[in-house]
Amino acid sequence: MNRLAIITARGGSRRIPKKNIKDFCGKPIIAYSIEAAIESGLFDEVMVSTDSEEIAKIAQKYGAAVPFMRNEKTSDDYATTADVLLEVIENYRNLGRTFDYFCCIYPTAPFVTAEKLIEGMELMETKHPIQVMPVVRFSYPPQRCYVVDENGTIEFKHKEYMRARSQDLEKQYHDAGQFYIYDTKKYLSADGRISKEIMPIFVSEMQVQDIDDDSDWKIAELKFQLMQGKKESAIVGYPEGIPYGRQSVDEADIQAVDDVLQSDYLTTGPKIREFEQAVCRYTKAKYAVAVSNGTAALHAACFAAGIGKGDEVITTPLTFAASSNCVLYCGGTPVFADVDPKTYNLDPDDILGKITKRTKAIIAVHLAGQPCDMEKICAIAREHHLIVIEDGAHALGSEYKGKKIGAVSDLTTFSFHPVKPITTGEGGMIVTDDPKLYERMCLFRSHGITRDTALMTRNEGPWFYQQLHLGYNYRITDVQCALGVSQMKKLDYFIGRRRELAKRYDTAFADCPDIITPYQAPETDSGWHLYIIQVKNHDRKRVFEKLGAAGIGVNVHYIPVYFHPYYQEHGYQDVHCPNAEEIYSRMISLPLYPDLTNEAQDFIIEKVKEFTHETV
Repeated sequence: MNRLAIITARGGSRRIPKKNIKDFCGKPIIAYSIEAAIESGLFDEVMVSTDSEEIAKIAQKYGAAVPFMRNEKTSDDYATTADVLLEVIENYRNLGRTFDYFCCIYPTAPFVTAEKLIEGMELMETKHPIQVMPVVRFSYPPQRCYVVDENGTIEFKHKEYMRARSQDLEKQYHDAGQFYIYDTKKYLSADGRISKEIMPIFVSEMQVQDIDDDSDWKIAELKFQLMQGKKESAIVGYPEGIPYGRQSVDEADIQAVDDVLQSDYLTTGPKIREFEQAVCRYTKAKYAVAVSNGTAALHAACFAAGIGKGDEVITTPLTFAASSNCVLYCGGTPVFADVDPKTYNLDPDDILGKITKRTKAIIAVHLAGQPCDMEKICAIAREHHLIVIEDGAHALGSEYKGKKIGAVSDLTTFSFHPVKPITTGEGGMIVTDDPKLYERMCLFRSHGITRDTALMTRNEGPWFYQQLHLGYNYRITDVQCALGVSQMKKLDYFIGRRRELAKRYDTAFADCPDIITPYQAPETDSGWHLYIIQVKNHDRKRVFEKLGAAGIGVNVHYIPVYFHPYYQEHGYQDVHCPNAEEIYSRMISLPLYPDLTNEAQDFIIEKVKEFTHETV
């Protein structure tokens, strides 16, 4: 098949002088259309139709042909695109050349891609319409279009749609303003007047921008720069970039939520208990209390443990602030012990040095899913009569010495944020084997109020209830718990896939002297919520920024809690945990979640190696 690409570039522009060759992010804007056409490999010739010698020279510089200039008629402001195309086809015929298909590409279409040109040509050659064109969905339904009159008054253009809901309005699309592919014979028989047999290919709003004035130009450049920053990651199927973490939700999850939405209970119903029981079965804990989020779970655990004014609680600084804030909520004082330089978790030896007469509890955070040294921590707690709270926000599915996290100490909290092992949107849970702790937490999550006559001081009738403690509204909904129940059925798969991806990272970075990979302690099996590397040469910022510019979502887990201004202003300005601070200065969390593809991970590995090597 013979194919021709025609880029139509008139020399003049009323609003933007020399618009078709104006600099756009480092080169003439017409260059992007030429390069996309050439890169596609579709065309026997890529030509520019113009009346400007200056445009012709620039076009030739970027690889396009300019076999002839426009005549006087097609150089006129009022010449149509059809006039120009018919002229080009006729001129090529006079040169003895014909084409089965031709593609008209706008010169001001920097978002056009070789991939979309190929997609369009494949549609043309398989379905045989007269024309194929990219279309984009209206951001706002055109039925709800407004006009502004000369007095600055807004008038609704189509009043009959005023009361319609947006979801009921018909989906509509408009010309993306990039290119048009034609069957030459059909186009000529229609004399360039196309009104039927048009087939679409779809592009996103990020790939479209009309450029009619200077403000449009600036917006287009910003969008283009954003997309260029993510261009490499789009190669492996992530047009918006590869996130560091994300939820995995399937049709079964959606159906479970939909079933609850159509039921009698949206909250305080049976799904909450069902979710709690599912987690108990998995962890082998006796009791579970589901709450609104992971922070609420920590707060409830501290309340149940009796943390109050004057009490000290030892925890790690290398965690999210909630792990120590929960102590403050109860009037206690967080005390930060340093971390083990291998596991990044609490160092039991440093815990011993931080115990005082006021110490009430230890909050052990299983960072990234790597279990803490619970045998030593629990032994310290027994010796000093302390309560142990495990912050298992990262660790549902992790194992310590053959036991699931949740079956080891007094209280264990979990989080169900979207990036966690399973999600309920937002949500949390505390598990325990102690019925008294369980009872206190059940009250705490619901204002401290009970209808249980065995707990009330009196009973005036079936309507009666009493507030026994100062509790909170930390209730979770049945809608969330329905999602949680469905997600629990897939937890083993999620954890297995995370472990598989972590092993691939380990193997890939094994021979990289500039990267420290995560250590796994003996007799532990991480659930791999995070994969945290350390950049040895302390150039974390540059590596982090380069990965982000390549479209790879990276993060840092975590800033030492006592570095935060709030803590600095409340007595922690002289606190130092050398190991935690050293690790923080070099750590980067790489993308890790069940739906991450091997191809995407290979791309991440390639870029991590490239950017860490550059800093040597």
